[in-house]
Amino acid sequence: MKNLLLIVALVTFQTSLFAQLPDFDFKVKEETQSMSQGSANALVVSWPKASEKTVSKNWKNYAKKFKGKVSYDRNQGEYFLDNAELKDMSENNVDVRTKIIQKGEGVEMIVWFNLGVTYLSSKEHGERYPAAENFLRKFDLMIYAELMKEQLKVEEKKEKLMTKELKKTQKAQEKEKKKIEKQQKTIDKAQQAIDESEKVLDEQKTIEEKQASEIEEQNQLIDLINAKIKEAKKK
Repeated sequence: MKNLLLIVALVTFQTSLFAQLPDFDFKVKEETQSMSQGSANALVVSWPKASEKTVSKNWKNYAKKFKGKVSYDRNQGEYFLDNAELKDMSENNVDVRTKIIQKGEGVEMIVWFNLGVTYLSSKEHGERYPAAENFLRKFDLMIYAELMKEQLKVEEKKEKLMTKELKKTQKAQEKEKKKIEKQQKTIDKAQQAIDESEKVLDEQKTIEEKQASEIEEQNQLIDLINAKIKEAKKK
């Protein structure tokens, strides 16, 4: 029964720990979204626990891998990857527009792929669409790694604080152990004194019994003498 309870406790503890970690659950959805060039089909990816700063920083680094020029329009809140080489998606270069929006504790990223005449969609470009998902999936892995790094820093900081508290507890325990040792020495010394007193008390009791016996014998002798005196007077 104890082993079962221990297993349940460990599973509960591990589940609680894993619940604190960012989830890796890549999902992309298609929506018609507005941007600087009008409304068009876009791919949307979100992260429940992430910052706009983290996603934006990594997006700029990721976009540079595709040899296009990356710029940011502060007024529109848009990143523009001009003439990106996405061979799996198109033989021609692709223009990629991106908006990264903070939503509560999470981030939503909206991406438009301009193929030249039209914007990418699964309905109109069934063969090309998987390339876009793969493009975003790789970026999602990058973000997941960054989120895990951030979480690692948080957990390492917690571990340092926990270790510090553990050392305080251990130090307090050592202090109490020393107190106990000191008190035990006092107890041992007192017990030794008690043992010596009990020994003396036993010796005194023996003397007392002997003295009481001698007194009893003395009283008997006195009584015998008194009896002899009475007997002599009668004669």
